[in-house]
Amino acid sequence: MMTHEHVQEGDGALFFEPFVLARELSIAQNFLALAQKHSVPFPFGYSLGTDRSRTAQVLVDERDALHAFRQDMATWSKETLGKDSDVTISLELFVAIAGHLDEVFLHQISQGYESGMSWNDHAPEAVAGLRRTIDALFASDRYGPYLSKNSGMRMVLETMGGQLPDARDPQTLYELSQKIEDFARRSYEEGHMVMLLPLSQWYIPKRDGVTALDEILEANIRLLLPIERKGAQRLEKFCDRVWQHIVETVPARKAYGKEYPGYPAVLVGTTIGFGGSELFSMTVAESFNSHAVMYSPNQRRDDRVFDRIYEMIGKLPPKNARNVSFLLFLPHEFCHSRYEVKTPMVAELVPDLTMVVVAVNILEEFSPVMQASASEAFIVSLLSEYAVQAESADPTYRLSSVHILDNLVKSGCVSFDPTSKTLTIHADAGHLRALKTICKDTLEAILHCESSQNTKELFSSVPMAAILEEEISGEVKRIMACVV
Repeated sequence: MMTHEHVQEGDGALFFEPFVLARELSIAQNFLALAQKHSVPFPFGYSLGTDRSRTAQVLVDERDALHAFRQDMATWSKETLGKDSDVTISLELFVAIAGHLDEVFLHQISQGYESGMSWNDHAPEAVAGLRRTIDALFASDRYGPYLSKNSGMRMVLETMGGQLPDARDPQTLYELSQKIEDFARRSYEEGHMVMLLPLSQWYIPKRDGVTALDEILEANIRLLLPIERKGAQRLEKFCDRVWQHIVETVPARKAYGKEYPGYPAVLVGTTIGFGGSELFSMTVAESFNSHAVMYSPNQRRDDRVFDRIYEMIGKLPPKNARNVSFLLFLPHEFCHSRYEVKTPMVAELVPDLTMVVVAVNILEEFSPVMQASASEAFIVSLLSEYAVQAESADPTYRLSSVHILDNLVKSGCVSFDPTSKTLTIHADAGHLRALKTICKDTLEAILHCESSQNTKELFSSVPMAAILEEEISGEVKRIMACVV
């Protein structure tokens, strides 16, 4: 394999050096060891689907272990990185408030949701405790200087202790969510630790009569360790290229009539703090309400499957092969930022098909040597990601995953011999073009149906029955069973 010194800029050089550097990986690995000590997952990801009662019970059962683990994280950081390091101070702030967010979410998940209920309506005692804690943090000599420097985090905490817990109506929640996202972006752009509370409603059971328009802010908090500036600079050029291809692939159509000329702000880093519904969501990547996206590589669920596929094809992953994951997640989220899907059932399929088209376009720009290595890693990443995601409880993710897996088989990029149990990856230019063509044809059919509001034609062009196990092709079933 050629070294990155021999690859011209814009020719795939970014894949020879990681965006996420040794500092982030080392910290995450140490936190993983602490999590194992307390028998809790890290990154967090209790995969409970839509089982609300079990979700609530896990929060109750794991309360003490979670608190002890969080305390140990802060202690390790203090002893290893220094008591006045940004990571240590932000972890101490996070530990102080995370338990209150857990309690608010516990009440939300236990009670269900009625339109017009705020955090304070659900859990007044937890909110009162949260506000007292935030007041004490601001009054502390230890945290004042850091929050003056990290103004984005300061404003997140001010919002969390101020207007946010009492907010009820969707418009207020949306506006507060955008402010918090803007504050998080400020922290990231200044190179500070990022505290984020995204607007979401993934787990709370809705009651009769509650519609999708009744937005709710779940108690969900994350602490992000941003990538170092060296990695961020390489990422900026990559994002610009991705956005150019996105603009050529999907039209601009966003809610609230907002369109943006450039690519979204990108927040990339290692998620080291998890609270509230994030204990169950395990968010890998997300498009914000504002023109921004986040990606947390350490949250990926399919590492084991990725390594297993390389083992099955008798190869070792090339150096930093997981960098190709940026080709999966950033085009997907950029598509969400540019184009709002009208048909809920294909809300994930449209950005997934767009991602494949854009990713192959970018791979085709690489030199032949670089393209061979990166393309194989891309196909392995697609196979591992969607084989895992095809088991999702959410039908929109399941539909898209099965569709992408089926396209991998139809294009010849992936084949499986059931007799010898041999998996073969074909990542040459011809097979990649075939994959791109299949995905692009389906994408254009969906976009046409959406523009003409012809839902009946859309459903005939994308077989919705594919989400049902009995409709998944035999070869796809065998591949899923083999690699997962």
